[in-house]
Amino acid sequence: VSQSRYCKFNEITGFSNRKLLFKNGSMIVFKSYDQGADAFQSEKCHGIWNDEEPPYDIYKEQLMRLIDYNGEMITSMTSLHGITELLEKVFDGYNTIKSQNAPLINKILPRIAERNNKKFYFLWTTDNKHIDQERLANDIKLMTEQEITTRVYGMPINLTGRIYPMLSPPVS
Repeated sequence: VSQSRYCKFNEITGFSNRKLLFKNGSMIVFKSYDQGADAFQSEKCHGIWNDEEPPYDIYKEQLMRLIDYNGEMITSMTSLHGITELLEKVFDGYNTIKSQNAPLINKILPRIAERNNKKFYFLWTTDNKHIDQERLANDIKLMTEQEITTRVYGMPINLTGRIYPMLSPPVS
């Protein structure tokens, strides 16, 4: 914020006008999925970073925003909804570039995958030095192998054996 030329920020509401303009002319615009796909129209972007999986219609609109500058998109997520429409289109049928044994489930899982010139990097929770690994080992005792595969190893999968697959119980 100290290198900004213009922004409205406070600790409670964050960037209240959703924009951060830097002294060098670069701008960051914050958008949220609840604004719908129309809110993503008319922008020209060098880059887009999605924190969690966007709805498919927003993803398609974002791709169009990157064309003018040949921009790039990053999506960081834990896919708790299984193989969604977006993942089916961009991920399903991937090719494994690098794999490794996942010790908590004793299975070989991809670490890097690719499909249609899109790369997927699986960042395992067990590699994060800032997470208490003892606690993780204790907490996963309550998870099924499928949940561990998704939550700890980042693999989007459809849960089996349930009509309406869920990774956590509903809150009432």
